[in-house]
Amino acid sequence: MFCTSCGKQIEDGSVFCEHCGARQETAAQQPASPQSAAPGTGAGPAQPVQPQVETIQAPIGGGAPQNAAPRKPMSKKTKIILGAVAGVIVLVVALKLILSSVFSADNTITKFINAVRERDADGVRSVATVYLDQMELTDEALEPFFDAFSADNATLVSWQENLLEQKNMQQYQQAMAGMATSDSSSVGMLTLVDNSNILFDSYKIQIRPVNLSLYCGYDGTTVTFGNLEPMTVTNSTSVTILPGQYDISASCTAESTGAELTMEDSGRFTYDDSYDIYFDTADMEIEAYSYVTITGITIDGAPYTGEIEDGMYAYLSPLNYGSEVVVTGDCFGETFEETFIAGDSYYVSVSYNPSEEVILMASDEASQIAYDLVMALEGHDADSMAALQAQYPDNEAVAAIQTYFDNNAASTYTDGAVFTSLEAGDCTVSAWAYSTGIQLEVTVEMTASGTDYYYWSDYTEGTGEGTPFTDETFTVTIDFTLADGELTFTDYYYWFYV
Repeated sequence: MFCTSCGKQIEDGSVFCEHCGARQETAAQQPASPQSAAPGTGAGPAQPVQPQVETIQAPIGGGAPQNAAPRKPMSKKTKIILGAVAGVIVLVVALKLILSSVFSADNTITKFINAVRERDADGVRSVATVYLDQMELTDEALEPFFDAFSADNATLVSWQENLLEQKNMQQYQQAMAGMATSDSSSVGMLTLVDNSNILFDSYKIQIRPVNLSLYCGYDGTTVTFGNLEPMTVTNSTSVTILPGQYDISASCTAESTGAELTMEDSGRFTYDDSYDIYFDTADMEIEAYSYVTITGITIDGAPYTGEIEDGMYAYLSPLNYGSEVVVTGDCFGETFEETFIAGDSYYVSVSYNPSEEVILMASDEASQIAYDLVMALEGHDADSMAALQAQYPDNEAVAAIQTYFDNNAASTYTDGAVFTSLEAGDCTVSAWAYSTGIQLEVTVEMTASGTDYYYWSDYTEGTGEGTPFTDETFTVTIDFTLADGELTFTDYYYWFYV
C-alpha cells in the first residue's frame, strides 16, 4: 500500500506512514456479511449490503484531485536538461533575429550600392556574386565596373529602386504561396537572390556578366580590356567580362605583309553585345614597267616575304598609314630604290630612267641606227638609206624609215628646209621604262647651211622662196621603242634655229 499523504510505499495494514507519520485510513471497508433476521422478529431474509464507494472531487479552480496520489518530484538532471534546451531555443531565436537583420534584403541592397559608390571591392564581394559563377569578382575585373557606375548617381538610384521592387515582389509571391521559397527576380543586369532558410533571411546581389562576341579579320590578335589579362582571339571569339567602361587595345602581326598593326578604343558595355576589332589600314598596289624588275620590298625596315608576281607586281595589304615602303629594283643591271608612303596613293608605279651609259650599252645598235638615219634623211641621201637597210635587213625601225623615205619626196624629209651642207655632231640617247618597253629618244646635234622655206605648200609646189641660212644649229630626234631586243620606229622630228 501507499501513504495517502506522501505517496510512498508502506506495509499493508499500516495505520501510520513510516515516512511522514500521517494516519492511514482504511483503504476500503469490507462488505458486511449478510445477517439473519433477529429471531422472533418475523422479518424476512436480510438484504445484501452495498459496498460504499468513495467519490473523489477535484477542487474548485483546478489542481490535483483531493486525496490523489502526489507526483514524484523532478530530478536535478531533468531540470538541467530542460534548462539547456530552453537556453538553446533562446539563442537560436536571437541568432535568427540578428542574422536576418544583417542579411536582410534592405541591408544587402544598401551595402551593395554604397560599396559601388565607394569603389569598395571587398564590400561588393561580401554581398554579390556573378551569375552562374561565370567569372570571379577580382579587383581587376571590378575596376571597369566601378569606372562606369561609381560616379553615376542616377544609375545607382535606379538600381536601388529596382532591387527594392524585386524584394517586394518576392515577398508578395511568398505570401500568396503561403510559404517562404527561394526566389529571384531579374531587373537589368542585377538580380536580388533570396537564399533564406529556416534559420534566418539571406540575400545576395547577382551581377549578370556581359558575353561579348569579338570579330577580327586577323587570327592571333591580342586584345586587352582595361587591366584584365590580355587574350588572344581568332576570327570570332566570345569573352565574358563584367559590365563596365573599358579601354581597349589590340595588336597583331599581319601574316601577309609582316606589318605590326595596332589599335586603341574605348567602350561601355552593359548587356550581351558584339565588338569588331578594326585596324585602320592602308593598301598599296605596286607595278613595275618593263625592263624594271622588283628585286625586294621592305615595310618599315622589315623585309616583305609575300609574292612578287613575275618580278613586276605586288599587292601589299594591310599596311599602317604612314608606313615607309621601299622598293628595290633593277634596270639593265643598274639597281635603284624608290620610296613610297602608305596611304598617299593606292596605286604606285615603279620606273627608272637608266643612265646614258647603261642605255648606250644596252642599245648601241639603236644609237648607231639613229645616227645613220639622221644623216641619211637630213642629207636627202637615198643611197645612204638603201645602204642602211642593207646593213640592218631585219630591223623594224630601219624598214619603217625606208618606207617613209620611199613614199615621200626627198625634200619633205627636211620639213621645209633645203640643206646645201650638213654635219652631224654629238648623239645623245635618253630612255624611259614603260610597260610596253624602253622608249629611246635619240637626239643628234646638226650644223647645216641651206634655205628655209616658211610655207610648206609653197615649197612643195616649187613656187616659194626661202631665206638662206649658214652654219645654223638644230637638233634632230628619232624616237624608238626597244622591246624584246628589237627596235621599233616611233617618231621623227627636229627643231630648226635661224
